[in-house]
Amino acid sequence: MKNYITLCLLVLSLCSFSSCCSKKETTKQAKQPLVNSFEILINDSNINMVDEKSMIIDSEEKLKEFYVGLNATRSPGFEIPKVDFTTQSVIVVAMGQQNTGGYSVSAPSYNLEQRTYEFSYVKPSPNAPVTMSMTTPGIVILANQPANRMSIRVTEK
Repeated sequence: MKNYITLCLLVLSLCSFSSCCSKKETTKQAKQPLVNSFEILINDSNINMVDEKSMIIDSEEKLKEFYVGLNATRSPGFEIPKVDFTTQSVIVVAMGQQNTGGYSVSAPSYNLEQRTYEFSYVKPSPNAPVTMSMTTPGIVILANQPANRMSIRVTEK
């Protein structure tokens, strides 16, 4: 009985520690020649953008500038992706600084008719257990179309 209680306490401790970790997600969509295909480069709770902002990066210079800010407090930092800006662009959506964890930006859906990537801000429910630290959640995606052929829309869930 004593071993059973010890095992239960150990499992509960591991669950509570794992729920406090920063969320780093690198997900790749299937590489397809479709216009609406994309790759999630970064989906993280700390992307170092204090203000709420969404932008489409359309040049190598702007991409390098963004990654300098992103990697300012990281060691090692994220690697700058190789982007062909004649056929691709990079989209960044940042929620700005939040007082706790539990906030995120959802992976986009693509509205083919309007040529729009649609993102949503996700907020924790009022009674949800969250990390008690400042966060700057955001997402960075590689879109398989040039900047002048798309737009982005951000909504709250």
